Amino acid sequence: MPICLFDSLDILEDTHFDWFAWFEEHLWMPIGRDSRMLLVFAARKEMKRFQQFEVRRRLKRWQVLPFKTDEVTAQLKQERRVAEAELVGNILYPYSFGHPYATWRLGEGLAALTPAAQPIDERVARQFEKDFADLLGTVIEWWLNHVNWDVRRRLLAAATLRHFHIRALQMFLAETENNDDLRAEPDSYFQDIIKSMLGTDLTFWSQIHHGYIIDPTVRKIINRWLLLTDADEYDRRHRSAKDLYVRLIRESQPLSATYIIAAIYHDAMRAKARAGGDTPWSVIVPTVTAYLDPVTSRLDLEGVTTLQEETSEMMNCGITGRVLPGVD
Repeated sequence: MPICLFDSLDILEDTHFDWFAWFEEHLWMPIGRDSRMLLVFAARKEMKRFQQFEVRRRLKRWQVLPFKTDEVTAQLKQERRVAEAELVGNILYPYSFGHPYATWRLGEGLAALTPAAQPIDERVARQFEKDFADLLGTVIEWWLNHVNWDVRRRLLAAATLRHFHIRALQMFLAETENNDDLRAEPDSYFQDIIKSMLGTDLTFWSQIHHGYIIDPTVRKIINRWLLLTDADEYDRRHRSAKDLYVRLIRESQPLSATYIIAAIYHDAMRAKARAGGDTPWSVIVPTVTAYLDPVTSRLDLEGVTTLQEETSEMMNCGITGRVLPGVD
């Protein structure tokens, strides 16, 4: 089975779409329809074109996450020379989500916190919840040290959301900041906020979600940090986000499946935090059926397909510490 690897295609798609379209029509699609071939595409942000419905109908696709625990372990062995790399990798992964810089900083911090005579084990790791929170804070600070305070505050708040457009951001910030004045601000005010967030390289437009998203790994680390430092605020933000998307579900014409998936996501994050770990799909179902049943009949074919794909993956893997399907 030949494997063809194409690197950083999002750059080609953004800068030379005519070239990209030629490759797609004359090379990738004919190859992809051959059951003996496997195409591997790598991108620095996301593969927008290959997330679209028309392409998903023609090609069977799998999204491969960029880092897993074994890769974190390999990184620790190579860069940090950690003797207990496998154990430390398993401890670090839920906090770093495999991000190279975060893994490196957390590994360095964990080694400094552990006396040389005291081996790192799960019991020791559990003692470091506060210290991990501080370490995550330094990682986030490094990402945001060139961002002015106003933009930083909004970016940290918006990191709760899987994706957002102007109205969703307006509603969410007004709720989280308890600021009624924000509800009266014109769209241009929030366009300026988003423009400033885009300038950080941590926020970008997502074609599949038809909205803006914060870099998924950065977002997950910010959320983990918030959960460690203020669990009540973490729950409040996800509850506010769920309520926001439930409202958008009821109001939207035509209905977007991404709103439904977002509402499920925020319910799942709250349930997972309350459970203190992995949360089976059966725990999530009762909390979402009440607002799903009345509206799913309004979905078009693409919306039904998207919803079926993502909820099927959720049920197959459970709502676990791994990245939720479609979140990246």
